[in-house]
Amino acid sequence: MILFALPSGKIVFGEPAKGGKAQYFLTTRKDGRNNNILSANLCDDISRRYKTVTVLGQKQGGDAYGSGQDNLDQDWNTLISDEFNLEATVTDPTFPFNKPFVAMIEHDSQDLEKYARLLMNGMLFEGWHLEIKTFGHSQNGKVYQVNEVYHVQDEVLGINQDLLCYSRTFEKSKQGVFTTLKLSKLGLLPS
Repeated sequence: MILFALPSGKIVFGEPAKGGKAQYFLTTRKDGRNNNILSANLCDDISRRYKTVTVLGQKQGGDAYGSGQDNLDQDWNTLISDEFNLEATVTDPTFPFNKPFVAMIEHDSQDLEKYARLLMNGMLFEGWHLEIKTFGHSQNGKVYQVNEVYHVQDEVLGINQDLLCYSRTFEKSKQGVFTTLKLSKLGLLPS
């Protein structure tokens, strides 16, 4: 989920943009033509990522087995592993190594697969995000917005793709007017 404020002061809480047409264009070309990026800082670090995320948990039991003597003779190891232990695994097909991550939850109220996907998305975000400083607070008369798609073409960093803006900071100083934009891959946010 993403939480941000509009220029009108309205607070927005919702799903991050996962696609759509780019509303803003940020460019750094080696020849300097039409550049509007003052500086860029890319975090591209696979040490924060994993190939698989497995979440383990246990379902709370109840008195579902009756009260007869037959229940005392059951194979409790099989009963426990089959009935109460829960597990969900998600895989990152883009990660090049076999590096597993295991998490445990103490209750059964969460969907384990959704929780594993949330952890994986947080790790993907931690492994790749971009911070760009640009001139001004707007582009073509439109103020830079959070939860919008930005197309970044940076020949120095080798980036040419649509990204999601999850944070912006406006700055006005003696040096001028600037905006710092924090961008990630579409649909990914810090967890």
